[in-house]
Amino acid sequence: FSPMVASSGESILEKKLFDAYTHINKIQREFNVPLELQRLLVIGIQSSGKSSLLESYAGFPLAYTSGSTGTRCPVEYTFRYTPGQDTPIVQFEGKVIDKSNLCNQVGKRMEYLKKN
Repeated sequence: FSPMVASSGESILEKKLFDAYTHINKIQREFNVPLELQRLLVIGIQSSGKSSLLESYAGFPLAYTSGSTGTRCPVEYTFRYTPGQDTPIVQFEGKVIDKSNLCNQVGKRMEYLKKN
């Protein structure tokens, strides 16, 4: 599978998926109701862009990458709309952390798994 590439360098598929997510989020805000979205399971071969796709949904880096295999186990991300909350609240292992620190925390967990 080789998606067409938009002029910005991202695939047209990634842009369409992000646009759809943004539109759903806008509807949630407009009607001030939480919408339960379906679960999305992303499966693919190593280094095929799974993490990049998820990051395009989130709008910020959330996945650990490395020179070799980055993700070493299934990872679950939960995106939840909260009326009145404009910025993302990121929790990792039950603790609220800054969204810019998520990749680092996931990376530490993956490195731990690699060694054990």
